[in-house]
Amino acid sequence: MKKLLALIIFLPVLAWANPRDTNPTNPDAVYQNDLDLRDMVNSRIQEVDGDICIDYPTFCVDVVNNFVGIGVSPSTKLHIVGSGSSVIRVSDGSNYTINIGYKGSGNTGLIATSGGTAELALGTNSTARFTIDETGAITQSYQPSFLAYPSATATNATGDGTNFKILYNTVVFDLGSDFNTGTNTFTAPVDGYHQLNVIIQVEELSTANHGGVEMYLVTSNQTYYRQQNDVPTSVNRDTYILPIFADMDANDTAHVTFKVDGSNKSVDIFGTSPLYTNFSGSLIN
Repeated sequence: MKKLLALIIFLPVLAWANPRDTNPTNPDAVYQNDLDLRDMVNSRIQEVDGDICIDYPTFCVDVVNNFVGIGVSPSTKLHIVGSGSSVIRVSDGSNYTINIGYKGSGNTGLIATSGGTAELALGTNSTARFTIDETGAITQSYQPSFLAYPSATATNATGDGTNFKILYNTVVFDLGSDFNTGTNTFTAPVDGYHQLNVIIQVEELSTANHGGVEMYLVTSNQTYYRQQNDVPTSVNRDTYILPIFADMDANDTAHVTFKVDGSNKSVDIFGTSPLYTNFSGSLIN
């Protein structure tokens, strides 16, 4: 009676585990639509000598070479092939996801290679932010950077000690949209060290009417200053440069002012293009 009962229980298992076919490239491999095994006894998987695949090629193990494949018959230690933009996804099941897949995948984060090229991209919010191309060149297309200039010359801006705020009301580029052309001010989007550069060209300088020249780069943390105690004697035009490596916190601001001491408010500050006068900056670290 016990033998008959065991046979009745075991027959469905044998029927379910019966192999569908074998891999033509590896006759020892065993395949089944749902679960492919050489043997099953008492609901335990037994060791086998050949390959094992579950719903080929969903999951395959090459026991000879110790290879594992997902979506493919493996040719290396871990071989994964997937369709679509996201091949591997690591997620908390809710909000946080990292995808190893293809650039432009439409997922939250990515570590990706671009199809058909040898570049590598790292990104956030479904967008590649850091790309290394096949030559090793690195592109950071979203690194906060700007270049601004005045659209017109400011006439009679200073010369009598007036500290004039430079009107940088036009941008050449503004990655991150951190420069406000209405207030002529850069706002740091994150904590970090920023390279800021100021160039100012002025004219109508006169040794008879004007003395010292002062330029200021005013940030929330610090005011940076350059002074020149005299004006050119042979020409009425000069250019002043102030490059600064500035420590800025998120939401700190930076703007530029310029002053010429003297008795005559006749000094003009060049604007328009070419960019005689400009203000530029970039987040470095």
